[in-house]
Amino acid sequence: MLLILLVVILGACTVGEQVIVVITATSPPETETPPPPTNTNIPIPTNTPNPTPTPRPRWNPLAIGDIEQALRDAGYRRYPFTNEDGVSGYEWAKESGYETVTTWENHNFELQVLHDSSPSVRSTQMEKKFKVLDRVLPSGFMAQLRQENESYSKSVRAITSGEPDQTFAYGGEWQTVWAQYYTEETVIGGYNVWFSVWWWQSTCQPGYFCWYTDFPGLEFTGDSSFTFYTIYFEPIDTDLITEQSS
Repeated sequence: MLLILLVVILGACTVGEQVIVVITATSPPETETPPPPTNTNIPIPTNTPNPTPTPRPRWNPLAIGDIEQALRDAGYRRYPFTNEDGVSGYEWAKESGYETVTTWENHNFELQVLHDSSPSVRSTQMEKKFKVLDRVLPSGFMAQLRQENESYSKSVRAITSGEPDQTFAYGGEWQTVWAQYYTEETVIGGYNVWFSVWWWQSTCQPGYFCWYTDFPGLEFTGDSSFTFYTIYFEPIDTDLITEQSS
């Protein structure tokens, strides 16, 4: 800060005294002035509301009778069963007893193919099942199902190893064991959907040769196992079930 000191000495004629007057001049205080903005094209904010998200379609689950009719029309044969929980259903087969569709009276259903080491082979076999569902389920539902299936099929391991997600040992004459691996759950329309790989083992009793009717010439002794790629569907709310014919 600049300080200017002016000293003026005035002589007094009458009293002979000298009067000293000190006058100061102070420069104005310095302030921090921000530099002018370099970008003068900044858009002015507006009060535009956020766009409302478009809700995803919610396709209601179908009555299991519609899916079963589509299987009949596609040439599948059915075999009735009742599981250990007392729920009845049908196992539907066409080309192989190991690549099936299972339907339950509670409107759940499952698609199953052999878990081939090649994702393209798995997709080809599963696509045969999808074409049956194309007859009764909405195209949007089927498009999402195919997308989810492709993603899972490409990521899942070709062989099962490590600790399974769950295991079911049924014993009996064949000492059957089922173990579920790599389970992934999602929601498509009105269904909870599970993708998973199932390992199945049967044991041939000592002193016997055993075989599978679907694989002529394939005999085995001791333990024998297969691995299946499955997609399981369960209606989220059975009160929303609709019939295609209605």
